[in-house]
Amino acid sequence: MKIYVASSWRNQIQPEVVSALREAGFEVYDFKQPQPGDNGFHWTECDPNWKNWTPDQFIDGLGHPIARAGFKKDMDALEGCDLCVLVVPCGRSAHLEAGYAIGANKPTAILLADGEPELMYKMASKLCTSIEEIVEWCRYRWHQSLRPPCACPHWDDVECLSVRLGMDGPEDVHQGDACECSCHDGDEDGQTEWDAYFDALKGGAQ
Repeated sequence: MKIYVASSWRNQIQPEVVSALREAGFEVYDFKQPQPGDNGFHWTECDPNWKNWTPDQFIDGLGHPIARAGFKKDMDALEGCDLCVLVVPCGRSAHLEAGYAIGANKPTAILLADGEPELMYKMASKLCTSIEEIVEWCRYRWHQSLRPPCACPHWDDVECLSVRLGMDGPEDVHQGDACECSCHDGDEDGQTEWDAYFDALKGGAQ
């Protein structure tokens, strides 16, 4: 499962969020380092005097080849993500990214910080107050995305899933086993479907 973490260059919690989600087995896009050796987009690469731009210069700057490449890299990751996490405090770009994700019906969580309340944060799928809560929410959404080959009444119970399927996160999908609910009792064909289901998931949960 792919997660887009939107935040600010100055946010000191963002690296911890990225690290925690990766440790939980998720594929996380880090705008500060999209890939090894890539330190992300910086306006200084377009113009060292960018902070003094006029609005017209800003518009022209958006057309700079480096700006276009940086925008495409971030947008490709945003469009391709399954979940979005907004880590505040952050600025306009990060909030635009979260707004895009919400508008595209991508589940979006916000990791809150001290500061003024924001009414429109009600659009988010989840408001969290700790990194641990963010990780658990992402695990919950991952569980929700795995539809089983049956109409198990316990599927939406994440606690039941953790116990019955032995899955604490994407890295543990190989430990999964068939649901033990009564809807499978004596159903040999159902068991075969579950085996095929988990075989298909091995190594591909992310």
